[in-house]
Amino acid sequence: MIFVLLFAVNAALCNDFIPQPTARPSEQESAFKGKNTINIITNALLTQSALTPLKPTNDECKWNVGKIITGDDSKHKVQDVLDLSPCDGYEITLVDSEHFESVQINKSQDFPVLIKGGAKNQEDIQIHTVWGVNSNEPRTVTLLQGDLTIQNIEFIYFENTDEKQDEQDGVIWPWNAIIYAYDQSLSFRILSLESCIFKGLGSNQSVNKMIYTYNMKKLSITQCTFQDANFNANYSIYYFTSNRDNELIVENSTFVNISFSNSERGNIYIETQDYNQIININGNTFENIMMNESYYSSTAAIYIYSFSYLQVEPNQYIITNNKFINNTGYYAGGIYGYFYYGGIFNFSSNEFSNNSKLYSGNGANDAYLMWYNYPQGWNIDNVKYKILKIFENCTPSNEKNVYYEFRVNGDFEISGYITSGDEEQDPDDNTEPGTEGCIWNVNQTGDGITTKKTIMGVLAGICNEDEGYKVTLLNDIHYESVIINQPETSPVLIKGGAKDEEETSIRTIWGVNTSAARTVTLLQGNLTIQNIEFIYIVDIQKDFSLPENSKQVEEIIEDEVQQNKIKDIVETQNNSYIVVPVDEVYEEETIEVSDDQLFVLQPDSTPGEDNKPVIQPSSEQEQDNPLMIISGNGKVQIDGFVIAHSKDEGKQALIETIGDAVLRLIGVTLSPNKRTKDGNGTHINPTGQSKSSPFLFAAGKQVVIINVTMEPTSFSGCSGIILDGENENTNHSLILETS
Repeated sequence: MIFVLLFAVNAALCNDFIPQPTARPSEQESAFKGKNTINIITNALLTQSALTPLKPTNDECKWNVGKIITGDDSKHKVQDVLDLSPCDGYEITLVDSEHFESVQINKSQDFPVLIKGGAKNQEDIQIHTVWGVNSNEPRTVTLLQGDLTIQNIEFIYFENTDEKQDEQDGVIWPWNAIIYAYDQSLSFRILSLESCIFKGLGSNQSVNKMIYTYNMKKLSITQCTFQDANFNANYSIYYFTSNRDNELIVENSTFVNISFSNSERGNIYIETQDYNQIININGNTFENIMMNESYYSSTAAIYIYSFSYLQVEPNQYIITNNKFINNTGYYAGGIYGYFYYGGIFNFSSNEFSNNSKLYSGNGANDAYLMWYNYPQGWNIDNVKYKILKIFENCTPSNEKNVYYEFRVNGDFEISGYITSGDEEQDPDDNTEPGTEGCIWNVNQTGDGITTKKTIMGVLAGICNEDEGYKVTLLNDIHYESVIINQPETSPVLIKGGAKDEEETSIRTIWGVNTSAARTVTLLQGNLTIQNIEFIYIVDIQKDFSLPENSKQVEEIIEDEVQQNKIKDIVETQNNSYIVVPVDEVYEEETIEVSDDQLFVLQPDSTPGEDNKPVIQPSSEQEQDNPLMIISGNGKVQIDGFVIAHSKDEGKQALIETIGDAVLRLIGVTLSPNKRTKDGNGTHINPTGQSKSSPFLFAAGKQVVIINVTMEPTSFSGCSGIILDGENENTNHSLILETS
């Protein structure tokens, strides 16, 4: 009888006995210690029907975990459950309102793990379970390998008030990361976070990273909140993968009131290598994410550094339907992208509002994107259209809110700005349809049937002959930008076929009369070009339409200098030719041309050098007052005048342009000498002094100087013409010819 009792007791004890698990190191070799902090906002709880279903589990694999809970399906620690013999899967419910434990998960993909909050308040309503560590632990959750889902948990940092004993004794626990997913020898990792809160310690206490993942098969973050955190050299989420076919999903989540110092990157830091990877960031809110005056903090909300090696299976970058509100980064407040070897991009339907960047004004406030080599189907002529398309239906924080830059083989190719939401015609829409055949004449004024109008129209057709395409340009001048992309078996010959009036063959002139980057681009193929004269075209009419009105300055009978005749017209008109008699002197107080104003100053007849009309500053105003200031998008052309720099001591330039202003000087003489006029005619009064200010200080959009003469002039402490191209929001240009 005694034997039987002892046997029964022994059997009961064995049923509850758990073998001592293998000792877990407190810090993996790959871990590093940091002091960054993260904070979180209350989220809606997932209902039972919304929980991610696991495959059916055995009864013994469903466990409740709590400090004082009892029962056959109960444990005090999550690790106690995970260290049980393997079963179909683990479903663990944390029943207490607070749970303190560091957990390590090392399960094969056949044994998924679900850990969910199951706490309830006094009204028996389900609330998030608060989970942290209250001892000197590097992490709350370490995922070495396995398929882990966590639901309805509020992760926190624990601030230790005890005195530090050694360098491993951190003040904030966990001192490395809340969730850390990596092991150098184990590779299968899936992490799903649903309706979780990650909460920092406010703006005055820095914490370490919240989520660190490395080579994940999949990371999914849905309906989570990251809030009230201050990071130093860390991130909210770090995602790195160097394996193909991996996926990151961040969906319907909130990132709010997060600040960074020396973080090097941004709030979500994504680095991908290899191919066929998917980055999907959709329906989230990024608000009040700030970089604390750190050069290393490239962007506020999202940072992507990516290689996509194969064009046949490119990486996909989907950032859609998000809100970016009041974020500040060094380069941009919203998205910073650094893409090697292309990819597929969709950044549409995002709402950008009041984002900014440190140390500078508007421009690239929302996105700063760089590509090394073009994605498939992109080229230097269509990149602006392509970028406008990927930002389709986005509302911008400001104009020019997206900056783009392309480099090929390490060399700079093109850069610029777009305003998201703008529309532009696809340059490829105008391509002439191809027709079968190899030998074609190209006549840009022809019918397009017996001859082609474009070289690209020829190359769009099918040629099956071994000698390849043979293209003859019939016009004297041919305007077209051509891209050659033909296999080795289809050589291309382009030759000039123009003739003069005596039917003698001459070279065909070939250039571009649009804003194309190149005349000929050879991507691949065997190309021969014969009998062509290549030219550059200077488009001085770009950004300068002609005035619609005209105002004539009346000829004055009196022999004296005319006062403010030009200024009076500028102050009463917005768009006009200002036509003046020759052999007159016009003294003007400062003429101000601003937004939407356009003026062309010209004489009423073709002047000689001795009778050009003269414009100079008024002797009635201070030395430092300029003759003319052109600002906003104002435009001025001065044609056939003498511009006299009659101020010797002033520091202000004679003419100044700022903003998007355009100034054109054509056939103008720049003279250091004041003019006067009396009954004996116009007189030159040489000053003999050095000028302490330039003729022109140009910080506007464009300056055109054609057939301009500067008379001998001495300058002290300045130059004659100063071009200031430091406004990064303006594409500055200078055209200087025959001067």
